[in-house]
Amino acid sequence: MKKEKWIDDIIRSGKNIQPVEANPFLATRVEAKLHLLSEKVTSSQIPIRWVYASAFAMMALLIINVVLWNHSTPSPKNAGIQQVMQEYGWGGNNDLYTMNFSK
Repeated sequence: MKKEKWIDDIIRSGKNIQPVEANPFLATRVEAKLHLLSEKVTSSQIPIRWVYASAFAMMALLIINVVLWNHSTPSPKNAGIQQVMQEYGWGGNNDLYTMNFSK
């Protein structure tokens, strides 16, 4: 019963609230600023030839990287490092939880 009375009091209190009067020219000012902003955005577009040139440059770099990566061979300098790692037992398993450090 108390709950229903409380709800009714809240509803009745909302009926006495007067609506806020807004500035009638606010909407037109907001629309004018949005229109100005949209004009600035359209006037500062990048020329399409620069878009194509940058896309071509990125694709060329990608192709060069893939070709060089596929044609590269492992250098023999790594053989010495791999031998040292095997001597000390560091090679192969890099899992910290299964390494046996008591050797």
